[in-house]
Amino acid sequence: MIVHWNDSDNAGWSTIIEGTDQGGSFFTITGIEDGRDNKGIYFVKVKSKFNCKLYNVRTKEMKELKDGEAVTYFKRK
Repeated sequence: MIVHWNDSDNAGWSTIIEGTDQGGSFFTITGIEDGRDNKGIYFVKVKSKFNCKLYNVRTKEMKELKDGEAVTYFKRK
């Protein structure tokens, strides 16, 4: 899982900056559900929780992201 975020100053923060460390980070799938959207297209909804370290893409300053949650949909074309 790659996490990227732009803050209010439009500075980029990411988990994949060369030479940085993700020690202590985790990603856990907490739920999976399948179904069809309003057009009948099949999807899988995945819920997850995670902790990670975000690094400023220019300065490599680090911020820890704790108790993150994500809901992602994977659709079949």
